[in-house]
Amino acid sequence: MDYGVYCGVDFHARQQTISCLTTEDGVVSTHELKHQNKAELKAFYAQFRGPVLVALEASGYSPWFEQMLEELGHEVWLGDASEIRRCARRRQKNDRRDAELILDLLLHHEFPRIHRPAVTAVSSCGCSDIVTSWCRCAPSSRTACRRYRSNQGCHCGPGYLPAWGWTSCGR
Repeated sequence: MDYGVYCGVDFHARQQTISCLTTEDGVVSTHELKHQNKAELKAFYAQFRGPVLVALEASGYSPWFEQMLEELGHEVWLGDASEIRRCARRRQKNDRRDAELILDLLLHHEFPRIHRPAVTAVSSCGCSDIVTSWCRCAPSSRTACRRYRSNQGCHCGPGYLPAWGWTSCGR
């Protein structure tokens, strides 16, 4: 699918640096937005028309942001942070360079995308159908599911005991 706008986002807990390419005019712009003003943040992303692809490193801070983007109709890709860092040409990093690197990886079809359930598929407690069946998964998948549920603040479902953490689920 061809997108009208590509955005590489270096996302942090309190702010984000965005590097955007508009395919209409081929202009790359860089912006820095604070998360304190959610209305301003939403207005920035709402200004883009047509198909928009937003890519960012996977982190525990981003579920609210992913949900906001999906409500606006934008496609969200999460990338493996260590793989993105490995692609950097320079050791020295800063927010602007990281956002530009993510955008560059997107444009060259080298973005290390990881799978995540769609935010709209997540139920009110933060569990998706995929995650709640984690007991039948391979050990590495179980670990990924545990981390996902933990990052989503999910404290329910099979395999979770609040006082002792995760159970071994039949091992």
